[in-house]
Amino acid sequence: MTAGSGGLTVEKYQTLGNCYLLLDPARNGMAGDELPALAVVRRLCDPHLGIGSDGLLVGPERRADGRFGLRILNSDGSRAEFSGNGSRIFARYLFDAGYAERRAGITVVAEDGGEVRLDAALMGASAEDPIATEMAAPLRIGPEAVGARPGHVAPNGDLFTVPALAEAGRGLFGRDDWTRSLLLSIGNPHCVTLVETMAALPSYDALRAAAPELARVADAPAPGEAPGTFARGTFARGCNLQWAFAESRTRLHLRIVERGEGPTLASGSSASAAAIAARHCGLVDRDLTVAMPGGDLPVRLAEDADGRLSIRLTAPVARIATCRLHGRAGQDAMVGI
Repeated sequence: MTAGSGGLTVEKYQTLGNCYLLLDPARNGMAGDELPALAVVRRLCDPHLGIGSDGLLVGPERRADGRFGLRILNSDGSRAEFSGNGSRIFARYLFDAGYAERRAGITVVAEDGGEVRLDAALMGASAEDPIATEMAAPLRIGPEAVGARPGHVAPNGDLFTVPALAEAGRGLFGRDDWTRSLLLSIGNPHCVTLVETMAALPSYDALRAAAPELARVADAPAPGEAPGTFARGTFARGCNLQWAFAESRTRLHLRIVERGEGPTLASGSSASAAAIAARHCGLVDRDLTVAMPGGDLPVRLAEDADGRLSIRLTAPVARIATCRLHGRAGQDAMVGI
């Protein structure tokens, strides 16, 4: 990766406490389809050695159809197939940087080469106004949709029990009710565990304390890795984990552990997956609010005449800083803001 002579420049944004850095290739003298090295991503996202972030957005890459390509990296350097909040932050940058006016079409390029297409709109004239994104979700349900390994999940009615997750619930949280999960993909994989009481939801702080152990369920296995407790390997590519409680037909409480990230205050794709799962089980309406530790996210689920699912998310996005890194990015970079 090459950067301009003035050092690598990135933008930092947040929505509902979910923060991303954005690296614009054109602004940094990079090719549009170029990605930074894994070590660079890890250094940038590290809260002590870098700037600190839940991930890195790389774009825009202009496409022939007028859409803007976006690539998403987790803070550990692994590829993320999709991010609802990351996509909305990217849309905010398109508006802020003058690439688009009030509306933009975005193509999110998945790790496997697939694409998630969405439309974004600025819902007002000021920087504090919400951004709305709407995508046609490539919804798939079942163990194959999330790359669950044979024998690592068990049918439980019309849902599934994930033994490694159930074991983590008992061993880490003293819960024996993490046994009813819907496995689904909306461009990235999700395991949504539905619980019947608010008390069954783990707190954000408790998830952070248990993050290393839960990563062994959520993250993809490393080559030659020893199994250990709550062994990796349930999901071949890793899987985002959610715990959801439906307070009412219009309000769903959610906790999140993302693969490659750990516990997060909010996630647009996790909120979408949880809303779909709760709707699938008849617990919520199509218009609902998903309450996360970082804040509330309005979600609207709809189907067209052909039965294709669309998801609309609306929330403010705030620009935090423009950051320039000096030195060899990813090795001895010093951060100046």
